[in-house]
Amino acid sequence: MIRLPVVTKGRIAAAFTVAIIADLLQLPITLALLGSILSGLGLALALPIEAVDIMIDIATALIEVGLLGFHWMLLPTIFLEAVPGIDLAPTWTLCVWWVVRRRTRTPPNVVDVKAV
Repeated sequence: MIRLPVVTKGRIAAAFTVAIIADLLQLPITLALLGSILSGLGLALALPIEAVDIMIDIATALIEVGLLGFHWMLLPTIFLEAVPGIDLAPTWTLCVWWVVRRRTRTPPNVVDVKAV
């Protein structure tokens, strides 16, 4: 059985920081990729730019798994980030928000004694 790491406030803050930095780094990279394709320079510049973009995605995914544990939502995020243009959206930040929300929610059948 795989044990998930305990999701603390520090891990949540670190996960959001990594996700926001990744999204901010990928914005100019994606714009450069789209610019190189539209300018006629084409694949000569597009492939190295896309390789850097994918390396950022892989590093981000590994860091997020280390901080929050594996969650199935990380898989579609990696694939969405590999599609040029879609990674203009803050997909890593949204993914971390979703994972943190799912990991920190109280199960519906558990009653919080402090709230009663």
